[in-house]
Amino acid sequence: MSTFTIFFCGTSSNQRDYNKKHIFHQGELVSTLAKHASGIEYQDYLIVDGVGSGNETEFIKFSKSYYGGALAPIFGSGIASNMQHALSVVLGFPFAQTSEETTKRAKQLLQASRPAKYTLGGLGAITNSKSSAYNKWQQEVDALSQDLQAHMKALVARIKMAREKSPLTQVNLIGWSRGGVSCFEFANILNKHPMTNHIKVNIFALDPVPGGINPFKDYKKLGANVSHFVAVFAEDERSSGFKARMPELHAKTKFYTTFMPGRHGTLVGNAAEDGQEQPITHTMLSNPGYVTRDFAFKTLLSWGCQFKPNSINALTQDQLIGCYKIMLAKEQLFSKMQSKSYTKSTNGWFGKIDAVKRIKSTNEKQLNSIFTGLALQKKYKQNDIVNRHHFDVLMGNSFVVKGQLNAFPVSSII
Repeated sequence: MSTFTIFFCGTSSNQRDYNKKHIFHQGELVSTLAKHASGIEYQDYLIVDGVGSGNETEFIKFSKSYYGGALAPIFGSGIASNMQHALSVVLGFPFAQTSEETTKRAKQLLQASRPAKYTLGGLGAITNSKSSAYNKWQQEVDALSQDLQAHMKALVARIKMAREKSPLTQVNLIGWSRGGVSCFEFANILNKHPMTNHIKVNIFALDPVPGGINPFKDYKKLGANVSHFVAVFAEDERSSGFKARMPELHAKTKFYTTFMPGRHGTLVGNAAEDGQEQPITHTMLSNPGYVTRDFAFKTLLSWGCQFKPNSINALTQDQLIGCYKIMLAKEQLFSKMQSKSYTKSTNGWFGKIDAVKRIKSTNEKQLNSIFTGLALQKKYKQNDIVNRHHFDVLMGNSFVVKGQLNAFPVSSII
């Protein structure tokens, strides 16, 4: 069995966010896990930058379209590009880069050094003659374009050889925010493609939010190709336009859902009391990020994703219980987050709505009854238990504590 893992970054987040310690206490979760993945990039794993993130690796993507500049975070511009890029890598015969395409990318990379195109004549009039500086710049563009083509061709050959030698039988998808919804979209793309519909898919979604305006086409319902589905939702997020999505699952899909205290960014490592960029203090709310990262790490390991030795330290049962004790002690601080908003307004009056109502689904019956981690949240709270994951840690379940897949799914009823 050959397993491939794709890390989808969230809106305005990219693969270098593991180093943004001023925003994410120990680095953003998805980019940090990707940084520590072992194996060969493109052959064993892939990390895809989020829309509006600066797109530092856009020039080597196997896709045509480009992101929508400053408005990309609002409209989600670039999702289609990400889907095409990921599919090309999975298929093993990526999108072919023409000289026109690589020249376009080379111009973008060298845009900052682009001189005036034409020379100035008498009295400052623009002539029809191209400046020598521009001609030199154009030569640099052409040389970079050729280098990009050579690099892409070598990469294509390597990917094709890897797929022929060891065809993919399983794809793991993990993503935050629009990256989480990208997991849903991509799982459906794989399910409908004749060359990939046999591949087993596992999904770990971190507060999957499609956005108030989004370009996703097929993300509300998942097919039978999804073997395991895990989702962690931000219990205290109430920003308008940040309603999370719980996709309708196939009857064969095994699932695990839970809430986690904090806001959208808290889940992936933001430790500030406002869930954004407030200076870190002694009251920082870091424990939801610790627990969620541990859960994602252990789950990916159970699905066959490999990490560099000693790169991430798994938490013990006692350490997890300790994290939850701190969360309980800071419950009021988490509740205050509900009045905060990334978009200046909240869902409900000052965010005072039920956490489940923040989650959208095409199958409300499934959302409110089958998904026990969400439906029983109030009962957990009444028993001084933070969430389903906390309950299962207390019970010593080997899936959440040790990442043993044979204990998935877990029946959690109080």
